[in-house]
Amino acid sequence: MFKSLARSRRARQLLGTTRFVVLSNFLRSGIVDFLASQPDRAASLDEIVDFYFATATPAPPEDVDLLQQYYKESAKPTKAGFVQFLIERANWLQERRKEVKFETPGATVYDWNPLLRALHAKYDPKFPGKDPTRRDAARTHWNNFLTMADAFDIVRYEGGRLRLSGGKLAGLRRELELFGDGYYGVDDLLGVLLKVESLRGETSWIVRPPPFMLETCDALARRRGIDSYWRFSPRLREGGCRVLDLGCGSGIYSNAFAEKGNKCVAVDMTPWVFFRAFLGARDGVQVECCDMNEMPERVTREPFTHAISNIAAHHLKNRPALFAKLSERLGGGGEVCMLNFNYSLRERALYDPIAKLKRQFAAQIHYNWTVLEFDRGGVDFISPRDMARDLESAGFRASVHACDPLRELFFVRGIKR
Repeated sequence: MFKSLARSRRARQLLGTTRFVVLSNFLRSGIVDFLASQPDRAASLDEIVDFYFATATPAPPEDVDLLQQYYKESAKPTKAGFVQFLIERANWLQERRKEVKFETPGATVYDWNPLLRALHAKYDPKFPGKDPTRRDAARTHWNNFLTMADAFDIVRYEGGRLRLSGGKLAGLRRELELFGDGYYGVDDLLGVLLKVESLRGETSWIVRPPPFMLETCDALARRRGIDSYWRFSPRLREGGCRVLDLGCGSGIYSNAFAEKGNKCVAVDMTPWVFFRAFLGARDGVQVECCDMNEMPERVTREPFTHAISNIAAHHLKNRPALFAKLSERLGGGGEVCMLNFNYSLRERALYDPIAKLKRQFAAQIHYNWTVLEFDRGGVDFISPRDMARDLESAGFRASVHACDPLRELFFVRGIKR
């Protein structure tokens, strides 16, 4: 009897965990916002597949390589200059090169990533959405995934049509607000395991960040990250600041600051991430491809009022030394602001079961921790107190602020003395 009860309990736990994983992936797929924009909050399977190919496919490697070439050759790289460079050299255009007519969008359109995808959809014979095999594979994937979501009562999916009621939409958004950081970090568990496995052999492909990494970080930025800057570093809301964005990702923070009248220099060394940020930059944002630990003189030439880093502290190889360098480039009262999760093994998560699970998992593989992790993408075991201590040692007055009720996301602010 007791064994039967234990098996029943484990089965319920497994079902709950599976539903959580399905829900987390559904929320971060962008489908919720897509359905909210559709009539009656409904879409067919083919419409969802079209949405996937139009928004979720990463930039082709050839385009990424061409931007690297253009960036190195150009004294003042611009989006318009790069598009012209690409049209003249891209192999995927082939004999259709002369047909291409690209019109520079109006000033209100600052993200050119969709424009590049539209060029591929129109002129690229190998565009994934045109490949019957890939399209069939995408339909199969989404059909299976949506069937699972329907089984767990996340959405209603019948006859190849997905529907989301107004009440269900509001419910999903409430869950996101309450427990969003858990949803958007759950796959870190698998990521940590794969990274540790990579240390045992030459499987560096495993630790390459997946395309949805930027969507995940951007969702966090929209939900809590940007608002945390307005709360804890209010000068940025007022405008007139000059910001150095370390490990900028898609550039969402720099774009938000530029919208308020700040000037930003956003840096990221990963080519496909740089591609996304470069094409998506607002006026007032200068995007550079370089290592945040060894920035060239052209990046640090002029002083800044702020240096920021968001969910990227694990990429800082020597925090005290870098903070000391940043202090030299900041004026009086200048700030270093770090937004990061707290997965430290030294601090217990009392109320957040996802954080507890992550930290327990991290403890199991902690013996594999080596400096190689910094070169392979990193696993973040840094606590807010670690960062505050390092800022203090570099001459800053540091403070730590919790950004969410579950106290998993923290904002560490250092003000130059």
